[in-house]
Amino acid sequence: MRHRQVQTSTVVLGLNLIESIRLYIHLLGSIVLASFVLTGCSSQNEYLSKGKELVKSDKRRKEERAVRQFFMAVKTEPNNAEANYLLGYYNSPGLYAANRRADWESWLNDGQFNWSFDELKDRSGFKTRGEYLFKSYQQKPGKYLEILVFETLRTQSDELQKAAQEALVRVFEKGNKDKLLAYLRKAMKSKDNRDRHDAQWTLSAIARSNLQHSSQIVKELKSLLKYRRRMETRLNAVKALGDIGSSEAVLELIEIINTRRPAPIWQQVFSPGNVRDQEPAEIRQLAVVALAQIGIENAESAAIEKLIGIVKNKGSSLRVDAIEALTKIVSTSEALARKDATQVKSILLEVLREEVRREITVNL
Repeated sequence: MRHRQVQTSTVVLGLNLIESIRLYIHLLGSIVLASFVLTGCSSQNEYLSKGKELVKSDKRRKEERAVRQFFMAVKTEPNNAEANYLLGYYNSPGLYAANRRADWESWLNDGQFNWSFDELKDRSGFKTRGEYLFKSYQQKPGKYLEILVFETLRTQSDELQKAAQEALVRVFEKGNKDKLLAYLRKAMKSKDNRDRHDAQWTLSAIARSNLQHSSQIVKELKSLLKYRRRMETRLNAVKALGDIGSSEAVLELIEIINTRRPAPIWQQVFSPGNVRDQEPAEIRQLAVVALAQIGIENAESAAIEKLIGIVKNKGSSLRVDAIEALTKIVSTSEALARKDATQVKSILLEVLREEVRREITVNL
C-alpha cells in the first residue's frame, strides 16, 4: 500500500514538473514575442511619432521638418497607413522654395534617398500625394475612406483637394466603389454646403477620369435630381452634370427646364393657393448652363437644339440664359465651327435686333 502511494506521488510530481516547464516556456515565449513587437514598433514608428509631434509644435518650418520624418517613416515601413496619409496630406509644393534647396539636398544625402531635389519636389504634386493617400486607404479602408471624403476634401488647399480627389478616383477604380458612392451620396444630401460642393467636384472628377466611369456617375446624379428633401442637392447634381458634359443627361436637364415638379401632398391639401410646383429659377438657369457645357463637349447632342428652342420662345423666362449659352457654344466649340452653324448664328443676329431689358453681348 505504501509502495503504491509513493509511486502515485512520484507520477503526480512528474506531471506537475512537466506542466510547470510548459508554462515557463509559454511565458518566456510570450515575453520574447512582446519584447520583439514593442522594439520593432518603436523603431518603425519613431519617425512617424516625431513627425506628429512637429506638426503639433510651434517650431519654425515645422511642416517641412515633419514631412522629412514622414518620408523616413514610409521608407522604413512602406505599408504604414498613417505615415502614408500624413505624407500625402502635408507634402505641399510650398515646402520646396528655391531658398530651401540646399537644406533639402543635404537631407536627401543624409537620408540616403536616390532622388534629386527636383525629383523630390515633383513628389509634392497632387497626383503623387494622391498615391500616398490611396495607399493609406489600401491599408485601412474602413478608416481612411471616410476621412478622405469628409475631412481631407474639406481642406482649404486646392492642391490637397485635388490629391484627395485623385485618391478617390483610384478608390473607385480599385477599391470599394459602392462604399465610396454611398459616402458621396450622403455628402450630396448633406445640409452642409461644403459637403455637397466637395462631393459634386469629386463625382465630376471620377466621371472625367475615364469614359467608362461616366455612365455610372451620370446615373447616380440623375437619381439625385429626384431628391425632393433638399433643393440644394438637386442644384449640385445639375452642376455636376454640366461639369461632366455627358449627352446622357440632356433629357433629364430638359425635364427640369420644362416639367413642373409635383408639390407635396400636404401642401396640395392644406395650402393649394401657395403651391409652387416649378423648380426654382436658379436650378432651371443652371440646367441651361449645363446644356451649354454639354453642347461644347458634343456639338451633335440634342442640347443645342433645345437651347435654340428656348431662344425662339420669346415668352420663356430662360431665353436670355439660352442666348448666352448658345453664344458660348459658338465661340468655344470647334466641332460646331466645323459644321454648318448658320442657323445658330442667324438666330443670335436676330436677337441683336430686338429691344430687350437685359443687356446681351454676342460674340460671333
